[in-house]
Amino acid sequence: MKILDRVDRRILDILQGNNQLTYAELAGLAAVSPSSCRRRVEALRRDGVIVADVSIVDPEILGPRLKVVALVTLERDTPDGHQSFRRSMKALPQVVQCQFVSGSCDYVVQLELISMAEYDELLDRHFTAMPIVKRVESMVVLKDVKNGTGGRIRFPDDR
Repeated sequence: MKILDRVDRRILDILQGNNQLTYAELAGLAAVSPSSCRRRVEALRRDGVIVADVSIVDPEILGPRLKVVALVTLERDTPDGHQSFRRSMKALPQVVQCQFVSGSCDYVVQLELISMAEYDELLDRHFTAMPIVKRVESMVVLKDVKNGTGGRIRFPDDR
């Protein structure tokens, strides 16, 4: 595992907000030379610290979307059941995020759909049709209060 120093952390924090900066701009914000900045960013990509560079599309351009948070409880707590459920979630394009959680449910699944009819079909074909799924509780997102790729990057030794 790569040990990240203060400069690496600062570069990552800046890139989380805007990964389209030139190396010169990034270096200025991170207070390092452009050549050092370039080497560091290339190493962060090569070492798998930076796993993707993405573009976030303005939701207004895509038109109306239905966002649903589904709390899924599995029937049995078996490794095969979890693997089967995880594979199915990874294969569905409507699934934006899926987290295995502690608490009263097993998974929190965030979905983005065109309509309630699409969600109803998804429930019938992919959730309730799976014998491993015991219960699905759905919550429709009324408004995004905060949405993005993440907040400031924090590490265990940050205060």
